[in-house]
Amino acid sequence: GRELLAGCLSEAPALRQRAYQSLGQRLQRMLWPRVASDPRLQHLAEDCAQEALFKIHQQLEAGKGPDDPE
Repeated sequence: GRELLAGCLSEAPALRQRAYQSLGQRLQRMLWPRVASDPRLQHLAEDCAQEALFKIHQQLEAGKGPDDPE
């Protein structure tokens, strides 16, 4: 939770990249069970994870965190 958030907000590019990779993996693990039974939906899970990462990045760049939902 908070460590991942701190990593995403880090000034160190390598740490920030690892944090976003970890976040992306978590998102995919959450989505995968919902689409695993239908191969036609697997690309949607990947798209959804990418969109979520993009929105999270935008929110953090705007100074908004988990306590400031869109």
